[in-house]
Amino acid sequence: MQKIIDIINYLNDPNLVAQTQNYFNLKLVDVIDDDNKSTNENKFSDNSTSLKHVKSVNHLDNKKCLYLVENKIFYWLFLFITNIGNEVFYISFLPFVTWNYDDKIMILACMSWAINMYIGQATKDILKMPRPSTPPVVKIEDRYLHEYGFPSTHAMAVFTISWTLLTFVFKDTALGNNYNLQIIVSILSYFLIFLVCLSRIYLGMHSYLDIFGGLIFAYLINTVFISVSKSVYDIIHDSFLIGTLFSSMFLLVCFIYPNKNRWSSARADTFLIMGVGTGLSFGMTCKSTLHIEDMGKINFNKRSINDYSLFNLVIIRTLLGLILLVTVRFVCKSLFYFGLKKYYNLKSNVSNEDIKEIIKNNYKIEIAYNFFCYSSISFSSVFNSFLLFQIFNIV
Repeated sequence: MQKIIDIINYLNDPNLVAQTQNYFNLKLVDVIDDDNKSTNENKFSDNSTSLKHVKSVNHLDNKKCLYLVENKIFYWLFLFITNIGNEVFYISFLPFVTWNYDDKIMILACMSWAINMYIGQATKDILKMPRPSTPPVVKIEDRYLHEYGFPSTHAMAVFTISWTLLTFVFKDTALGNNYNLQIIVSILSYFLIFLVCLSRIYLGMHSYLDIFGGLIFAYLINTVFISVSKSVYDIIHDSFLIGTLFSSMFLLVCFIYPNKNRWSSARADTFLIMGVGTGLSFGMTCKSTLHIEDMGKINFNKRSINDYSLFNLVIIRTLLGLILLVTVRFVCKSLFYFGLKKYYNLKSNVSNEDIKEIIKNNYKIEIAYNFFCYSSISFSSVFNSFLLFQIFNIV
């Protein structure tokens, strides 16, 4: 038992994170408080540090972290890679696969992703394990400073999307017969998982314990989900009533989220992701009920993978779909803000930042906002977008 505790303490040691950062030429220069007093005893001398290379990020408790980037290639690489676990990636890549490959596979992958993220984010707010301490660690992303550390939901997300997509693609399509392709794609996917996890260490946002914990959580959850995925799909596919009830479960679990009265990006992201789960499952239920599941899909039987027109078709569908989603998001956000102003009798010139604070400070309003906006966006990605593709005959 003591050996296990020692391993856990070793993996959770912030010095291990700092060593990794130093290996990739990212170094802590100083931590400055409100009185401009240095809190880092290992401050670099002026002779060893060129100030033009020193960057800063605001930390909690009114402190600023100064850090030195000696290798910009690693710096920009990991900043780019880590965004695979952020909203920008999900709102672009996941619809791209939905529109141009298979909506069933993508919806199942997103269902698993939503379940993983809820469990991961809720676990953070239950265990309340802090992120690696500064010093000695440089924490670069200030957006997540209000979140707890364990487990890493970035690790859970990238593992979930990669593994479920690979499993469903090779299980349910003819590609499953191509063993060499499976090997190549699997190696690339696991390399991507490795890079995303390493980026969280490099950016100082997680300890090794957080990363391994996230991967273990994701493995266990996805093992169960994949085994029941056919039943999950049948639930949202075969009955409008049952499918609607299933979709509403994503809304209901938000009201039992732990520490829901304390705002954090974990809470906000959870409500957002649950909205996505609702929109996707209800969109598929509606398509099945109306018997229009093949509406707007690409007819691959009439096209070759090497056909140049297929490439053009994919580009046009993607651009049109993204324009639709951006429009839906803008309209939903504007309508919700307008309704909130009316409800609170706010002046017409009140800033959007003030409205955001109202949303953040009331979890019920935050749930309503995220569900209204992101369920509409995700519903549009599986229903309205395919309707547009059919209308414009880009199939």
